[in-house]
Formats: sequence, C-alpha cells, structure tokens
Amino acid sequence: MFNKLIIGTANFGARYGYKKHKISKNELNKIFKFCKKNRINSFDTASSYKNSETTIGKYNLNGDLVYSKIPQIPKNTINIESWIFKKFFESLKNLGLKKIEGIYIHHQEDLLSKKSSEIYKTLIKLKELGYVKKIGVSIYDLKKLKKIISLYNIDMVQIPINIFDRRFLDKQLINLITKKKIELNARSIFLQGILLKSRGNLNKKFVDLDNKTFKNWYSWITENNISQLDACISFIKSIKTVSNIIIGINNLEQLKMISRSLKKNKKYPKYIFSKNHQLIDIRKW
Repeated sequence: MFNKLIIGTANFGARYGYKKHKISKNELNKIFKFCKKNRINSFDTASSYKNSETTIGKYNLNGDLVYSKIPQIPKNTINIESWIFKKFFESLKNLGLKKIEGIYIHHQEDLLSKKSSEIYKTLIKLKELGYVKKIGVSIYDLKKLKKIISLYNIDMVQIPINIFDRRFLDKQLINLITKKKIELNARSIFLQGILLKSRGNLNKKFVDLDNKTFKNWYSWITENNISQLDACISFIKSIKTVSNIIIGINNLEQLKMISRSLKKNKKYPKYIFSKNHQLIDIRKW
C-alpha cells in the first residue's frame, strides 16, 4: 500500500529530463521550505546526478529519509568492496549525513555480472554496519528483476511504472515481491512528464511511436473530465504492492499540485497502455 511521497532530485543539481531542466536555487529554497512544513521528508538522489547530492546536502537532511545509488561499477575494478565503500562514503559526505535510509545499485547489470556476489556482500556489509537501512536495485528490465530477486535478498526495488508502461504488473513478479516482502518504489509515473502534456504541446516524435494509445488517452481524459495528473496518480495509488511514489518536479507549484492530487481518489483508464518499448523505455529516447 502506498506509504510515502519521495522527491526525485535528479534536476536539483543538473539538467535532467528530455527538456533538460534544472531547478533554480530560489525555487529549491521554496521547495524545501514547503517540504519541511508539510512533513515531506523523503528524497531520492544519486552520485551520477552530478551536483544533486551536494545541492540537497545544504538543506540539513538530518532526520529525513534519503536514498542514493551506487554508480555503474567499472568492469576492471579489482577490489569491489573498496570501490563501493569509496563511492558510498563520498555520497554521505556530499549529503552531510552519517547514514541514509537506502542505497540502490544504479546499473542493473552489476547484480547480474560475474562480480555480483561480491557486490551484494558489500551492500550487506554497509547494512550490517548501520550505514544504510535498506539495499536494493534500480531496474528497467522485467526479466532481469526476476532473476536478481531469485538470486539475492534485497529490501527494495525502484521501477518505472505508469499508465502507458505496465510491464511490471506481471503476476509472477508481484507474487515474488509480495512473498519476499520487498519494498516497491515507483518512478517515472508521468513518463517523464509526457502523460501530463496537452496533445497540442506533445512532441510529434512521441505521438508517432504509438498514435493509437495517445489518441485513446486523450479521448478518455476528455470523456471522463478528469485531469491527466489525477488519472496518473490514481492509477499508481491503485497498485497495492507500490510502497512509495518517486516524483520529479520542476517547481514548487508542481509539487503543490501533486500533493493535492495524492489526497484524491479518481478514475483511471484500465485498458490504455503501450507495448512500444521505444516509447515506454526512456533509455531509448
């Protein structure tokens, strides 16, 4: 069941998203002030998000739930533990913290490589030493997630899921996640903002990838008189196995709109989705 809203911070310290937007310092001050006032205290970051960790580290994150990620591990790395520890403690220093809520492996292939066992043991060590509460992996591929879950006891996974992209609503996967009590954190719930755009403002290259699905989506929104934002959030909230929702924002107003929407329970289209990986897998953009 949905528990918390987690603020994605990729564009807090660098340009991010298909429009490459970076939030200004003034806007960040407003966002963090709003978060403190409204008890929004969970943040998702990564060392690969350029200055994201150091940027949010300036806002006194003590008492907050912070998640970061271990970047892709070079294939020629000899001492896995030493390399991961170095990157991890660099992140802690940037964040101004002594420990964090969770750490993900950012590159899913690392937990399927020849050195995956060493990687996993190092994550376990960080957990046993009390530096992290949870360990997990950020995933794009359904089959690879199933394999990783079967190999290792992880606490959480971060997956892309939205109305157009329902690959991870696989019954076998859901049963595995439920059985192993894995925390499921949903990201890309607006498909990088594409699901929130009006038809007139949507880049033609995306429409051309799956014109039928977009046509059905806009028709459904009009016929049901429900905002795109409310439909997207209601869909995610309906998925019982989703623990937390990770959202990206460009300004305070967007955060306010999302916060209001989270309090609503609206309809969402049950049978509108795309199977075109060129559209739903943002790595292919």
